[in-house]
Amino acid sequence: MRETSKARRVVIAAAAAMTLAIAACGGASTSTTPSDTNESGAAPQNYSGRGPYAVGVTRRALASGAPVEVFYPVDRSAIPAGATGYAYTADEVWGPLAGLFPPELSTPTKVPDAWVNAPASASGPFPVVVFSHGWGSERFFYSFHNAQLASWGYVVAAPEHTSRDLLSRLSGTQTKVPPSDLATITGTLDLLRAENTTSSVELTGRIATDQVAVEGHSAGGRDATLAAGLPEVDTWISLSGLPPILDEALVPGDTIALQPGFDLDAYLGAIPPPDKPSMLLVAENDTGVPPTLDRSVYDWLRPPKRFVEIADTGHIMFYDSCATQQAQGGLQATADALGLDRSAPQIQLAENGCLPGDAPAAEVAAVWNHLTVSQLNWVFDIDGSVAAASLEPAYLEATFPGRIQEYLVDQ
Repeated sequence: MRETSKARRVVIAAAAAMTLAIAACGGASTSTTPSDTNESGAAPQNYSGRGPYAVGVTRRALASGAPVEVFYPVDRSAIPAGATGYAYTADEVWGPLAGLFPPELSTPTKVPDAWVNAPASASGPFPVVVFSHGWGSERFFYSFHNAQLASWGYVVAAPEHTSRDLLSRLSGTQTKVPPSDLATITGTLDLLRAENTTSSVELTGRIATDQVAVEGHSAGGRDATLAAGLPEVDTWISLSGLPPILDEALVPGDTIALQPGFDLDAYLGAIPPPDKPSMLLVAENDTGVPPTLDRSVYDWLRPPKRFVEIADTGHIMFYDSCATQQAQGGLQATADALGLDRSAPQIQLAENGCLPGDAPAAEVAAVWNHLTVSQLNWVFDIDGSVAAASLEPAYLEATFPGRIQEYLVDQ
């Protein structure tokens, strides 16, 4: 973990008994510097790469008609001969706008070792992750990560939030603030429960609907926080997520900003936090959702909770396209195709964290992937002692040197 002019902090809060004692006295929670000792003696596991399973992908739809991509574990020995590799196309992403792009920007995005409608592994049922995309985004943009989770033994459902996706934003058919959309999360969970008990070839009996996580980016991070209040949700992960505030607290426009004078700490203090394990991942140089907002959310939350600030990157570090953007020097070609100036706020936000001077996208993705699988395995007690060891500060520092700016834990 790198040292910079901004003090690096690696903090683990005191034990639960101390936390409760301090809370009973009305004081703030006290933090201590952690020991590097792994008390369980378990060897940590690097979860940053693909896991033991290949990945199947199937497409479903909610009652509203919104599509859902579902990623799930597949035994490599059971992949059918001639199986179709999974990819998403420029036409699927851009719809009627796809024709604006030159051929070199219109090639399909292939997801490695992922196969359309391959039979799910019989080793299930597998825990559920619902992935909620951000404002002006799409379900496709996080497919590398969702496939990576599936390869470690999760069923990942990524619904399209049609009220705030890329096409609705570009067409001007949505409001000028990123709307929350908890209904799509609950609809996706309903869909998975139905798929688990019907004659679906891919998913019947393979989904552990009693083990549910919600993960979301930006506006989807707010959805994940709100979803933590649902009784069927066990844990949640926010990626540069908006705080759980009302839409009215945001300034309408092409960037994300709180209304002048809005007191986030006072707002959070007036509502009870969700009583579920949580992880907040943020980006040091995020211009969309600054880390200070999620730090306020972290302070508000109950333990167990984690806060991880990833160094030298920004808001779009979670996109599949981040490495490509870095290699191309940014989104000038995309801006030209859409008739936008490179300095337009929506272009600048869409480059944030994915320019040549930012942390290498592959290194950032490795940290994110590892932390997410470790956290989920820890919560669901899948080799729980291994997962806990894999979240130890000393292991993270040795495995991902320079990539974590701040790491806070309260257990």
